[in-house]
Amino acid sequence: MKSKSISLLLCFFSSVNLLFSQPGFDIVSNGGGNFQMSMYYDPAITVNGIPYEQIKGSPFLTDKWMPASIYNQKNELVGKLPVRFNLATGELYVLQGDKTIVAEKQSAGKVVIHSSFDASDAKAVYLNFVPNLFIKGKPVTDFVEVFHTGYAILLKYRSKEVVKSEGGGGMPKYYYFKNNSFYFLQVNGKIEQLSRLSADLIEQLPGAYALQNWAEEQRINFKKEEDVVRFISYYNQVKEKESVK
Repeated sequence: MKSKSISLLLCFFSSVNLLFSQPGFDIVSNGGGNFQMSMYYDPAITVNGIPYEQIKGSPFLTDKWMPASIYNQKNELVGKLPVRFNLATGELYVLQGDKTIVAEKQSAGKVVIHSSFDASDAKAVYLNFVPNLFIKGKPVTDFVEVFHTGYAILLKYRSKEVVKSEGGGGMPKYYYFKNNSFYFLQVNGKIEQLSRLSADLIEQLPGAYALQNWAEEQRINFKKEEDVVRFISYYNQVKEKESVK
């Protein structure tokens, strides 16, 4: 089955609102300009020329569609629709009716995931094209999860690459999606990649040694993402209080 694509420049006027409206999901018009997307009537069926059906596993962050608010590069809300992240291609998939829309690379600037469309929470926040983010000297130009605001920020970039199994023992060779995760720490605007999550993180946060007792009391395990997020959140609260003294 061949994929067909039609490039669309979506201007958020009433006619477009009618086109994209569906129960529970609305395109939001805010006078913020255009949001350029490509519409795929059939989802892309290959990765690096290899059909998805020949690759074990899933290319997506999660196979479930997630309720999300989509913002453009000017941080203007342009849509509320279900999304999925294709980590093999770096694409943002948006569900509209029974069609999959793939956002143009430079159109979506931020995606906020909610628990539901009725909720105002932010389960996760993803930014596109975070500046000064590099892996082995190559800039990261896909979506990156951002865990904080404030003096220190933990970031996580995830990708999936297609790897060919060598087989062996009479087993046939096959392709599969390999998960890759990379962590970064931004401190006062400067970003550095972390080799791993560990207690070494304290050395990269000015004044964090003073919080070691708190970390022990809270049983912070610096090898666990959720604990590192908790520690940096508390660290930012302390830094904010210090700045207003």
